[in-house]
Amino acid sequence: MSKSTEYNLRFYKTNVDGKIYNICSHHGTVDSKSNLIFLTHLDYDDTMSFLNDLQLSVNSESNADEGFDSSSIEHISIKYEYPNVNIDDILILPMIDFIELLTEWKNFINS
Repeated sequence: MSKSTEYNLRFYKTNVDGKIYNICSHHGTVDSKSNLIFLTHLDYDDTMSFLNDLQLSVNSESNADEGFDSSSIEHISIKYEYPNVNIDDILILPMIDFIELLTEWKNFINS
């Protein structure tokens, strides 16, 4: 099972006035996993930076940084708490899961 399916996320593309947008939506009951829709705001470069941070953390078994910071998601607090990622103090998920989810997002936005 993919991580996007496990976390009740759906990735799709929409065309608005000739511009294609990558969208991450949550389906099912609204819960802490709904916070993951912020992926919509991550472009390829942000996604790769996030993946690199998380991979460094996993490889060193410590926090590579305090968390992820990007102007595209400045309204969201993302803290690294090895071996987990804390999103807005609402959702805590394993870094390994988040790496898989971000890899799916990266592949989707590149498709």
